[in-house]
Amino acid sequence: MREIDDRYPEFAEPYEPVKRVKHKKGLNWPFLAVAGAFLLSVFVLNSSGGSGPGPAPAPKTAAVTISVQSQEEVYTGEEYAVVPQFSYIANEDGSNITEAVSVELKPDTVLKATDAGTYPFGLSETSFDITAEGYDGFTVIVFDGTLTIDPAEITAAITGNTLETTYDRQSHSVQGYEVEASDPNYKPSDIAFSGTNIAERTDAGTTYMELAPEQFT
Repeated sequence: MREIDDRYPEFAEPYEPVKRVKHKKGLNWPFLAVAGAFLLSVFVLNSSGGSGPGPAPAPKTAAVTISVQSQEEVYTGEEYAVVPQFSYIANEDGSNITEAVSVELKPDTVLKATDAGTYPFGLSETSFDITAEGYDGFTVIVFDGTLTIDPAEITAAITGNTLETTYDRQSHSVQGYEVEASDPNYKPSDIAFSGTNIAERTDAGTTYMELAPEQFT
């Protein structure tokens, strides 16, 4: 019970009984204040990106450069079936990651050719299967190669036919030639001739056909 000092009535406070309010069951104001501060801190952390799910990572890509090897063969008359050979380099942001990337030529990729000439392999990005763990895609550059079939180097000996006869005041002639090639794949029909392969004579003496290398192809 609060005592009242009667000695100085002008300074005395009027007496008011202390009121005690009973809190509702289950409510604790200090607890609610702490909980509110906690929820606020979670909201601030999530808003600043310090916790919780963030944006999806950007896809990882690599640059792959494929160089197809050019090949050279010599004409044999048979068909060549050539599987292209290649090498490659892989990079990611300037770092060499070739060992982490696998590049394989798709099955049944074969170039077939018989005649002398130069044939491109015709390879592109779709000609290869490229894989690498952890990478979503690739930027691919292909430097295509060629198959060159060189003409075969052969020697062809061409001998004009000859005729020997006795003078009889009649005109005699001989025509044609024989071909002997160093490569058995070549036949006389493979060699074209332009000119006159005939020799004629009436008087005693010798007449030549005058065959020349430039007349034969």
